[in-house]
Amino acid sequence: MKTIGVLGGLGPQATMDFEARVHNAAQRLIEPSANAGYPPMVVWYCRHPPAVMAERDVPVTPFQIEPRLLEAARRLGILADFLVVPSNGTHVFADEIARAAGRPVLNMVDLAVAEVRRREWRTVGVLTMGEPLVYT
Repeated sequence: MKTIGVLGGLGPQATMDFEARVHNAAQRLIEPSANAGYPPMVVWYCRHPPAVMAERDVPVTPFQIEPRLLEAARRLGILADFLVVPSNGTHVFADEIARAAGRPVLNMVDLAVAEVRRREWRTVGVLTMGEPLVYT
């Protein structure tokens, strides 16, 4: 079973929700055997914005990835087979995160857009801080 690296904490509630959903799915899909019915998961809670910030907590433009996020990705890459980032806006940096980790990043934006197209939805809501740039 592959190890999931979660680069989280950018939205702590979203990270906790993601973890709970992984465990719920595992309970349905994987034959339980004591504690062995769950995939290995390493979670890093980042306690800072994903982008370099200027005064008054406004992101520097053009957007630049916060170096501590890259360091967290490097550390997770040592322990995990792939990374997930349960934060919409942070996917602006998905390629940089994957390079730093040396592992692929499951891109929830790409997956969400594909699902919207598959279902042929015309209107979709997105929860994020600021403009949902990764979806436009």
